[in-house]
Amino acid sequence: MVARTSNTTIPIIQVKPNLKDAVRMAVAEIRRFLEMCYPAQAITQTEADKAIAGLWLSRIKGFHDDDDFLHLTRDFIAYLLSGGARSQISDQLGYYFSGFMPSYGASCIFVQTVAEGGTWDDVRAFMHSQAYGNAREYVESFDWDSGRKKADEEVKAWAAIVRQQDSRLEAASRSAVMYAQAQPMPNTPVTDFPANDPIFPKPPPQLEVVRGGGAAAEAAAGRGLATLALEIGTMTLLAVVLIAIPGNAFEEHSEEEEMRRIQAKYAPQGKLPIPDTQSQTQAQTNATNNECKAQAELRKQNGEVCENDGYTIMEDTMKYRRLIDPPKGRGLDGLFEKVPPMNLPQPLPDTVVKPKPGTLMFIPKDKAPPSPAYAFTAAATGSSIGATYPKFVVFEAKNMEQRVNTDNVESVKKAAKRRLGETCDGTQMSEPWTEERIPQALKRDSRMSPGDQARKRTEIGIERYARWIFVCLPGPFGGEPSKVFVFIDVVEANLDIDPK
Repeated sequence: MVARTSNTTIPIIQVKPNLKDAVRMAVAEIRRFLEMCYPAQAITQTEADKAIAGLWLSRIKGFHDDDDFLHLTRDFIAYLLSGGARSQISDQLGYYFSGFMPSYGASCIFVQTVAEGGTWDDVRAFMHSQAYGNAREYVESFDWDSGRKKADEEVKAWAAIVRQQDSRLEAASRSAVMYAQAQPMPNTPVTDFPANDPIFPKPPPQLEVVRGGGAAAEAAAGRGLATLALEIGTMTLLAVVLIAIPGNAFEEHSEEEEMRRIQAKYAPQGKLPIPDTQSQTQAQTNATNNECKAQAELRKQNGEVCENDGYTIMEDTMKYRRLIDPPKGRGLDGLFEKVPPMNLPQPLPDTVVKPKPGTLMFIPKDKAPPSPAYAFTAAATGSSIGATYPKFVVFEAKNMEQRVNTDNVESVKKAAKRRLGETCDGTQMSEPWTEERIPQALKRDSRMSPGDQARKRTEIGIERYARWIFVCLPGPFGGEPSKVFVFIDVVEANLDIDPK
């Protein structure tokens, strides 16, 4: 795409192919922004919207996805209209412009993760997916002073592009008004004399320009683009710091409340705190191996307890039997087969006594077994569909030390999805990951002969299986039940962890 102006041609450097839709929508966003201050005719005449888009796009170094440029355009315009006030948008711009994040999309995900109370485990898992290598070393060694300077310079460069077009738009606007005044008024007699003397033109009248956009547009129209670009001041960039969180930190207040307190304490120091849940363990373990362990040492004991709790509920409450003994280390936490009758217990209990008193939840609630959604074979053959439990279940247990608002199903799903990402490849419980490990798990079980293994693999392929995440959460403050046990169906809950 090439942006043409009256005097020059500005090439847009093609940093990524197939961006036509994103660029077209970004140009439309810029045009709406310019229309806050200038008439549409002047913008069309100068093609200032395209010129700004071209110059902004040429400064982008990397993309997280094709909509990066559109989101970056919208957010930078919002940042200009705010006068450079610090906000989540300014943080996203800062971590991208400073070079801390490789793309604007990655910066948005990073800031959103921290804003939602994500711990260092959550942030590290995301950074690992972006090929940062040793994420801890990268954060602790990043030059924040140089990053602030770089971010400030980049913001000023983007604002300077707006100021360049401001003078051209100002001239074009005056020309457009004069041209309008030179035209005869409608329904007036046609004469040999021009409507406006070209030698001694009448001063143009005050024309009322109707603009949209609310208070921000009204303020922008009063100040002008050049003034807006000069008002933004210095970019605020908070240095990321990892802080140790005591084990009882969330006993008095909820996780969200405590994190707001911590962030308010560090913000005046120019720092963005991220809770480091592994700090105590790392003093006793080999730091060189901590970045890519199958299970963090801190969680190992509690994780094993959670797994055993899940096995008890699967066997005693839901009436499943284990097909394999869980391996020590990597692999499936569990592979289960339903013991007939297939529709019992009905309904699924909402409390359990064993392995310990607690509440039992299933997400999504309307697909809790027994349900027709698990009649996989009947649906495929067109047979009558009744409420049933899935015949086979692949099971993965995740223990969580911090409380999650279980009334908010999306919060529980997000927390579980983040924990699934805390593996070396970040694909745990995805379909390819599961398909690869079912034969491996059956092969490791010494109780099965090779023939039995082959028959069971065939049966699982025909009957299909459900993927359930079992989450152990602390119970509510100050009372029983002591635990909350949550089953999440990966497919029915739309966790969106399978590769595209």
